[in-house]
Amino acid sequence: MADLWSVVIGGALAVGGSAATQWYLHTAKAADDRRKLREQRLEELISLVYEHAHWMENLRAINVFGKDERQTISPISKLNAIAAIHFPEFLPAIKKLDLAAGKYQRWMFAKGKERLNGNFDELGDGFEEAYEPYLSASSQLLDEMQTFSERA
Repeated sequence: MADLWSVVIGGALAVGGSAATQWYLHTAKAADDRRKLREQRLEELISLVYEHAHWMENLRAINVFGKDERQTISPISKLNAIAAIHFPEFLPAIKKLDLAAGKYQRWMFAKGKERLNGNFDELGDGFEEAYEPYLSASSQLLDEMQTFSERA
């Protein structure tokens, strides 16, 4: 009878150990998958900030200088969407970037209007004042993302 109890207890320990190992492996893999997804999304966010800067330069070329290029959709909405789901701590900096971009765009549209009216001499006036807040907001967001990635 003692041998039977040894077999039962040994079997229960084996099954329990196997189940615990499977649970641990599953939990570790899920955590690793979440970490990898966040890394990918952070990389995508950083890429979108640079894509937005490129988009703004194209918008400036189209509006201020009359370059004949196709205007695409701003990447700011995708930046907001990914941040809202995965990195809400970046939303205030993204909002600041969006507001600065809006002011910069208004300057571009005003200069485009001047260009269309034949006023070419003053197209560069006010560029630094319009661009600096956008550049500052973009740099601040990238700095926050870099600091976050160093902590993670």
